Amino acid sequence: CISHARQQGRQLWVTSLREGARELSPPLPVPPKVAIVMGSESTGISEAMLEAADEAVYLPTFGFVESLNVGVATALVVQRMFQLCSSCDVGGGSSSSSSLPPGISTTATRSRGDSGSARGDLGLGEREAIMRQWEHNGVVTADNA
Repeated sequence: CISHARQQGRQLWVTSLREGARELSPPLPVPPKVAIVMGSESTGISEAMLEAADEAVYLPTFGFVESLNVGVATALVVQRMFQLCSSCDVGGGSSSSSSLPPGISTTATRSRGDSGSARGDLGLGEREAIMRQWEHNGVVTADNA
C-alpha cells in the first residue's frame, strides 16, 4: 500500500496524536495528491506506516475527548481535507478503480462540471452501479463464499 501510493505520486499522511503531529486546520498546506491513513481503534497506526508517513495530522478536539470512533474520525478527516483543499485528488482522480490494487475499490466524488473538484453528487448511473456492487458483495452465495 505504501509503494502503491508512492507510485501514484501521493504523500502519505497518518492520523496520530504523537508528538510533532500537526493540527488538521488552516493554514496547513495540503498536497495535490495525498493518501490519508487511519489507524484501527485498538492499536492505531503501525510503526512501519508511522515511519513511512510524510506527515502526521490530528483533528482538534475539545473537552475531555482524546480520540474518536474510527468511522467518525474518518468522516471528519475527509470533510476537513475537502475544506482545506477542494481540488485535491483524494479518490484516484476518476470513477475508475483500475489504478488501485486488486481487491480495493473507491468511487471518486467529483461533481460534473466542477473541473475535477473532489465534491459530491454522484449521477444516477454511478449510484446504481455502487448499489449493485454493494448488493453483490453483501450477498454470500456458493459462488462467492
